[in-house]
Amino acid sequence: MEFLATYGWAILIVIIVIGALSYSGTISPDKILPEKCTLPAQFSCEDFRMVKTGGGGGDTIYMKVRNKASRAIAVIKVTFSSEALSGVCGQDFSASPIVLRNTESGLVGGLGCILIDTGKTKNKVNVQIDYRWLDSSLMHTVDGELYGKVER
Repeated sequence: MEFLATYGWAILIVIIVIGALSYSGTISPDKILPEKCTLPAQFSCEDFRMVKTGGGGGDTIYMKVRNKASRAIAVIKVTFSSEALSGVCGQDFSASPIVLRNTESGLVGGLGCILIDTGKTKNKVNVQIDYRWLDSSLMHTVDGELYGKVER
């Protein structure tokens, strides 16, 4: 019992110090965690970029995605949503879909986005990609996530 009391105080002091450092901003998960782009198995995200141009509605979000499925894919629509965005933005490619054959990559993005300063170093943006197999007319939807800095 004496062992628990002695080391219990030491553990409690370590927890209080870590809490104080993270509250003051010295230790911040935003500074430690890397940027990431996560998509389901059909796609892989090779790169992304969130750019704030300063104009109203001129901000953009770009993603370079690769088709990892064994069939050709036609990307119909990409939608982005986040607390770092004023509303939802995206791009509709239904008039001219982006065709990605097996292992091909392409650039998709959201034009007319309005990125908001959230006060965070990095922001999380939800991604929704509507697509269909090139040999089918049935629509499919996948959800993904971007986590990174907004460039200015």
